Amino acid sequence: MPGPAAALDEASEILNQEANSQQLDQAKSMAGADVMQFMMLVMPVATTLLAPVLTKYGFPGDQGGAIMFLAAVRKHETDEEIRAKAAALKNKFVPDALAPMLLQMMGGGA
Repeated sequence: MPGPAAALDEASEILNQEANSQQLDQAKSMAGADVMQFMMLVMPVATTLLAPVLTKYGFPGDQGGAIMFLAAVRKHETDEEIRAKAAALKNKFVPDALAPMLLQMMGGGA
């Protein structure tokens, strides 16, 4: 994956935009601690917001592409900068209560 740090920076920039952050926070609030609600409400919002970055870096602009993106980033997590940026990105849309289960489901470990 060319430029994982750049891709993570672009993804974070999108999620940090106020309107996008509010949209994501609303979906997370609606989903609560229910993993199925998270998958139905939060993941589609996050995927839609991140689709331009996903497609720019050669991934499908859907939930499968988001999971593939996270898997590709994980291959670079021996780099401390990449690991920190990936963790910050995941923290934007994965609630603490669901993090262990969701990250395992998405192939990211607990």
